[in-house]
Amino acid sequence: MTKDSTRQIGVVCATIVMIVINTLGDLIPFNGITSREVGDQLEVYFSPSNYTYSIWVLIIAGLIAYSIFQALPSQKEDPFLRKIGWLYVASCVVNSGWMVFWHYKNFFLTLVVIFILMISLIVIYRQLNIGKEKVRPGMRFFVHLPFSIYLGWITLTMFGNITYFLHSIGWDGLGLDQRIWAVALIVLSVVMAELIAFNRQDLAFLAVFIWTFAGIAQAQYGISPVFEAACAAIIFILIIAIVTIIVRPRLRKSS
Repeated sequence: MTKDSTRQIGVVCATIVMIVINTLGDLIPFNGITSREVGDQLEVYFSPSNYTYSIWVLIIAGLIAYSIFQALPSQKEDPFLRKIGWLYVASCVVNSGWMVFWHYKNFFLTLVVIFILMISLIVIYRQLNIGKEKVRPGMRFFVHLPFSIYLGWITLTMFGNITYFLHSIGWDGLGLDQRIWAVALIVLSVVMAELIAFNRQDLAFLAVFIWTFAGIAQAQYGISPVFEAACAAIIFILIIAIVTIIVRPRLRKSS
């Protein structure tokens, strides 16, 4: 068996294991509590409504599509898929570890693990050169799109994990109300979205932010200024997306 074949099989197996562990985590559930019930035990403001987490269905579907696509004989020697294969396998291991730590309410380790996961996805994102490399439709829809959505969600999840960890250790927010810190995280998220839009013109990444902020706005309805900040973030990112749609064709023509 060649190194490429081993990598292709490794990616498929890693995806299966990750899906099984994430599914069992809530079906068994680990530590007698579901993922959402863990989050509901702490009152944090950078937290979306339950429906927002349905994005995992899209993420998992995308990762399955990627796993199947990269396993095709025609993709065995693709240089981009070679670069990210084992890194993706490592990210699946980290993702599975997060599920276990989260269910056992070890918020410090969940924060460490989600940070490692985010970094690994950033490296994959950069290796694929998403938004800058013109690729064939198969690569765009079965590789670039899934990782754009995955990275967008994990980035926002990391911000959420920061709030859970700080709340769990009784951090007083340096004397500031927790709602102010939630607004600060929303602003930071918008800045990150703007940077991605400017450098990568990645609409899928922006869509994840809009989806999440809509969930935060619903969950924090009537809680000022978090609700207003989430609504403003949606409007601002929509404007960024519209500008991206207008500017992107011009950038491609000039490149």
